[in-house]
Amino acid sequence: MKIIKPILLMIGASLLGSDCSQQKTVARVIYNEARGEGKAGMACVADVIHERMNNLNAYQVVTAPMQFDGINYNNVNWESKEAKFCLELADKLQRGQDIILDHSFTHFYSGKAPYWAFNQKKTVIGNHTFLELQ
Repeated sequence: MKIIKPILLMIGASLLGSDCSQQKTVARVIYNEARGEGKAGMACVADVIHERMNNLNAYQVVTAPMQFDGINYNNVNWESKEAKFCLELADKLQRGQDIILDHSFTHFYSGKAPYWAFNQKKTVIGNHTFLELQ
């Protein structure tokens, strides 16, 4: 198990978009999944979303059934620095920009490892474990 602090891309966001409610939904998921893990953890959750986008947009990824538990909570303090950072990440995702250059995380978990995580290369950030399923 490897513990790293990922290199974040510079995040300069234009938060004025036509999909503001979708952006807030994506930001809410990132916030609820990793607000306690600092910027690195939040960026890694955003990276998971980015890697799952393929032919979908970020909103479609986070609202897919049974994918992100953070979709079920609407308790965001939008004035907090964490929430503002999540909005910046969501803006980057909406524009299709990569979040972390040197990683391609596809899944994460906290707590006991699920069956699909065994024999996979893992990166631990705070209480979350991120991995790219092979």
